[in-house]
Amino acid sequence: MEHQQRNGRARGGASVLLLALAIGLTGCAAQQGQHASGSVIVGSQGTPLGANLNGFLSQSAPGSTVVLQQSPWGGNVEVMADAPYYAASGRTCRHLQIMSLQRSGMRSAVACETADGSWVSQRLVTQIQAGGASQ
Repeated sequence: MEHQQRNGRARGGASVLLLALAIGLTGCAAQQGQHASGSVIVGSQGTPLGANLNGFLSQSAPGSTVVLQQSPWGGNVEVMADAPYYAASGRTCRHLQIMSLQRSGMRSAVACETADGSWVSQRLVTQIQAGGASQ
């Protein structure tokens, strides 16, 4: 009798564990469906870069540069694009080096292509957010 009670408790515990695992996996799948269409992020989720940069990033060779009078990083900047790569988000992205032509200094950025073919600037994963806002 005591042996049957232990077996019943063990099966009950395993059932609860399997149920919790199934609920957890369902929650992950539902959350992914809210943010992604296949493996491509839906929506811009970043700062739009505009027509000049869209064309440049879509067509330029690695190491190419473009000088922009206006950009998301300020006026009079030179932008150099590295080779395209596939990010974990499923999107094509490119690392950028931005140099101000008025001030000294270089900064890094990353741009990713959206589902509609436009490009957006993303916060670097290693960049700290100030006050909860993307930089």
